[in-house]
Amino acid sequence: MRDAVPRGPPAGKALYLDLSAVPFMDSSGLNLLIKLRRRLHAEGGRLAVAGLQIQPARLLQMTQASELFTVIPTGVDGSDEALTA
Repeated sequence: MRDAVPRGPPAGKALYLDLSAVPFMDSSGLNLLIKLRRRLHAEGGRLAVAGLQIQPARLLQMTQASELFTVIPTGVDGSDEALTA
């Protein structure tokens, strides 16, 4: 994951991750998201996920990891004004 995102966003900004092409996520994928969120948070950034399909959304809800991320509902643009956390 560190190679996929060599630099985080500037402090106080969010990295928007479009997961619309991810129909399935297991604990490995969840672990990658949590590690990325931790890294971005340490650098003063935030992680926002968008385009969650049913199964990944359920996984985030069941594990209560949805509380760690800003979840952008489908159809909402990626502007910072859409962020709630």
